[in-house]
Amino acid sequence: MITDLLDYLNNNLLIAHYCGFDITRPLLSYWTFDRFLKGVHNQTLSDIMKSQVLSLAKEGFIDTSFIGLDSTPVVANTSQNNPESFLSNKFNPDHQPKADRDCKLGVHTASNQTGEKKYDFYRGYKNHVLVDCISGLPIYEMTTTANVYDSAVALDILADTHAFLPVIECTFLADKGYKNFYNGKKHRGCTKYVTIPDDLRLSVDRNSNYFKSNYSLRTECERYNSRFKNTGQERMWVRNQSSATNLNTLAHISLLAVAVAVVTTQSGQSYRKLKTVKRTA
Repeated sequence: MITDLLDYLNNNLLIAHYCGFDITRPLLSYWTFDRFLKGVHNQTLSDIMKSQVLSLAKEGFIDTSFIGLDSTPVVANTSQNNPESFLSNKFNPDHQPKADRDCKLGVHTASNQTGEKKYDFYRGYKNHVLVDCISGLPIYEMTTTANVYDSAVALDILADTHAFLPVIECTFLADKGYKNFYNGKKHRGCTKYVTIPDDLRLSVDRNSNYFKSNYSLRTECERYNSRFKNTGQERMWVRNQSSATNLNTLAHISLLAVAVAVVTTQSGQSYRKLKTVKRTA
């Protein structure tokens, strides 16, 4: 939260100086940070993230040989998401929460298995992130409302990524949420037991060693999402989509900054551990 950030900067003025603040004067107020978070254009933050990715790609730390796409639910700051709330209409899609006018109703399943019966409704957003499955670092991210299907943004994410980092001839790994296809009449999901010869995606031998060894790399998406959640993004404290989107991008920037710092300083520290780099700083 902003209060935690202000406490950290006030107790680490050298870090505040490196961030560009004038430490001979009192640091900016809470409300200045709040206005910045809501008002800054997300494209500015996205450009920073792209520059980090390109810097790591230039060092050979990131490539697009194996990339994976996954989404993480981002719960909005509303009373309807309180598990102890007994409101009868808290998950009625027509009843918009007053606390956050931008959030939407979504569903999160416990796993990607066919016929999964364990699921939870929530009000909020989704963060879709494209991950380099070798380094386990993010390449591109996008925040949408929770009601947007994963498959609806997959091609846009790949196209936007390709605009600054080529993804031609990559191995693309994704779960069933991104594997819907269009047969001319309607969108259909995966077929588990039937293989259609003229469909390239469904003709893949999922029992082969090649498929199993490559698809296992997709676990890097889950590992990265776990680190992303540890930054506090799983449950929002802001109350609008603009701030939520910017916070998500800032979280990815901070995690990429760890890798950039490790590569630049050649310190030998783990590029996956944010706390280690903070202690070193």
